[in-house]
Amino acid sequence: MIEKTSTLGAGYQLWLLVCIIIAVFGSALTLASFMKFLHAAFLGRRPDIYKGIKEAPANQWLSTGLLSALCILFGILAAALPLKYFIYPVVEASGMSIPSFAGLYDPIIITLLFAFAFLLGLLIYGLTAKVRYDDVYVGGMPALEKFRIAGTGFYNEVRNFTLLKSIYNYAEKKYFDLYEMGREFTFSFSGYLQKAHPGQLQLYVLYIVVGFLIIMLVV
Repeated sequence: MIEKTSTLGAGYQLWLLVCIIIAVFGSALTLASFMKFLHAAFLGRRPDIYKGIKEAPANQWLSTGLLSALCILFGILAAALPLKYFIYPVVEASGMSIPSFAGLYDPIIITLLFAFAFLLGLLIYGLTAKVRYDDVYVGGMPALEKFRIAGTGFYNEVRNFTLLKSIYNYAEKKYFDLYEMGREFTFSFSGYLQKAHPGQLQLYVLYIVVGFLIIMLVV
């Protein structure tokens, strides 16, 4: 794709360069999110406030298990299932043509890679499965609750980045939240309407007279 951009105009090349930079930055944030997940799941200790939590009931296991199975199935058989039966029919119904080249995705290779990684993990676990329980320490000190590092701490470096700090501040103030903006506008507009309708009869009569005069002038 990058090689084909050499024959395009300068503006289009600049736009594709911006898209590539955004894609790389999105990949870095995805890596940060997975680091957060791994830290929260395997590299920390359960906070004291969660000690009384019980295992999820069977219906939640079933629902999340089905969704997980569908994610794996649709990921491995992307061309045979979701593209063929869900994506392509919508594309045809929209009057667009189905692309002749959908990438170099090979489900057999993907399945073999997943199976190899899984078997390799089992082999490593079988050879090194010597579990030893010990106390958790942070910098030589007991891992008290006040010393616990949350998984969201991985975002602090990105959060405090000079070019992104102001954007995060605006986002926290909900300047980019369309729902919040719409809510503020609706309540502000309804507030003006409430002030304009205080329940005074003489004011309503004035509205009627003014409206009648405007209609007469327009007509």
